[in-house]
Amino acid sequence: MKNELSILLIDGEEQSVAPVREILAKSESPFMQVQWAGTLARAVELLDETAFDAIVVQLELPDSKGFDTFARLKQRQAEAALLVVTAAEDDELSLKTLRAGAEESLTQDELRAPGLARRVRYAVERHWSRMPHEARVLAFIGAKGGVGTTTVALNMAAAMLAMGKSVVAIEMHPDWGSFSTQLILTPARTIRRLLESAKVSAAEVQEALFKLPSGMQVLFGPQTVEEFSAEISAEKALMILKGAASLADVVILDLPPGPSAANAALVHAANYSVLVLERERAAFESAVAHLPMVESWSAAQRTVGALVVNRTSFVESVGLDEITKRLGCGFLGTVPPAAEVLAVRGTGIPLALARPELAFSHSVMQIAERLSVDPVKYFEV
Repeated sequence: MKNELSILLIDGEEQSVAPVREILAKSESPFMQVQWAGTLARAVELLDETAFDAIVVQLELPDSKGFDTFARLKQRQAEAALLVVTAAEDDELSLKTLRAGAEESLTQDELRAPGLARRVRYAVERHWSRMPHEARVLAFIGAKGGVGTTTVALNMAAAMLAMGKSVVAIEMHPDWGSFSTQLILTPARTIRRLLESAKVSAAEVQEALFKLPSGMQVLFGPQTVEEFSAEISAEKALMILKGAASLADVVILDLPPGPSAANAALVHAANYSVLVLERERAAFESAVAHLPMVESWSAAQRTVGALVVNRTSFVESVGLDEITKRLGCGFLGTVPPAAEVLAVRGTGIPLALARPELAFSHSVMQIAERLSVDPVKYFEV
């Protein structure tokens, strides 16, 4: 179970909302973040903006009635556990919604009972247990260009592979991707073929993947100017992610730095996102400036952390105490220099797999272990 659940409460009677929110707000394990909608139209707007873990809905709304309310919500966000609220005497409607996929049917009295948070938590657990398998998604984004995000993402994917997980690593870049340079490979297929597809399926994603000798599957970014584009749409980025998530235990996303609709959508969809920076002053100040934006994209609190790459010695190297204090987010650790990376280029085997004895590889493996659990474990400075 996640340490925080996002709940959408839909009730046309505003005066009825406060006691329900109070009951759910008392939950600490997990914490429940509640948003309210008074109409189905407003609920649809919120569902388009946020991925909720559970929806608690009073089926009689000002703009929608009965089973139709349930059906429209189920179609809109099937990933959320649905708990419906009906009149105590309306057994027929309760049974109909349960047969159609509702996790719970509550009466008005049960909605205000102290055990509501527990029922919501159990409903989410049941719903997740029936959902098709999807991967753990980890997004890596640089505080600015050139801080080593691609190297970290590629080797983090290798570390997850060494932990016995199946892995897909994706360069979600609209222009040139450097996975190919790090591995000295010339991919015959890239993300471009998926960006040109009208509707991306899991089969199309599978066909576009390049399987490395290590067993890792890679989706390379564009390689030629003819493949470059100004941006990737959020809709297409999520289609690609959905296809990849059905093919592996873990999906590693290498995202370009800066704001974009695709970055916002992918960070929101990820289980956890990592802001990568160096101890050089400009990279650090860029991280401080960009962190609030990345956090605003995430679906829940405490799902964005920082990782420091120690690649070179700078005239002014920012201390870890200052980094952790000013960023104020979870700190995952540091990655030491890895000059030996050149020794394994061209083998199709990232350094973390090819040279596990190196300090670099040990650090990557430790961070991968922290990222593999929920809640993510942090490094204490």
